Amino acid sequence: MSNTIQLKVNGRQEERVAHAALSPGHLIEVISTGKVQKNATEGAACAPLFAIEDALQGNDVDTAYAAADPVQYVHALPGDEVNALMQAGPAYAVGEKVYSAGDGTLTDEAGLSTTTAPTIPVGIVKTALDLSGSGAVSARTAITIL
Repeated sequence: MSNTIQLKVNGRQEERVAHAALSPGHLIEVISTGKVQKNATEGAACAPLFAIEDALQGNDVDTAYAAADPVQYVHALPGDEVNALMQAGPAYAVGEKVYSAGDGTLTDEAGLSTTTAPTIPVGIVKTALDLSGSGAVSARTAITIL
């Protein structure tokens, strides 16, 4: 696994203050206060904004941001590749479409609630990841932004 969120990125990097704690690899959104938080809308269309590691402070992908921290993030473009946090539960196959799970992670279509409509994918899985085992927790895998 790569020790960076940005694998192949042409999008721009930005910085905003965290509304609440989040980690590199989370899908995030800008809220009305101008701060960022984990994307909270399940399955819906969203900007592909991903928190990245704060390398300027010597931090890596395992260093979380606390509320009120300045968050480094990338606004990814179609075709860009990032290491995104995936929701525990599914086994993700190469080429599978993934969607906002509504908690900052991504999930497959089966992981969405039955009330979610329409479903708009964020990307497709580039590297397979099995999080279906008992005790599995969110983990990062490479995706290509759609």
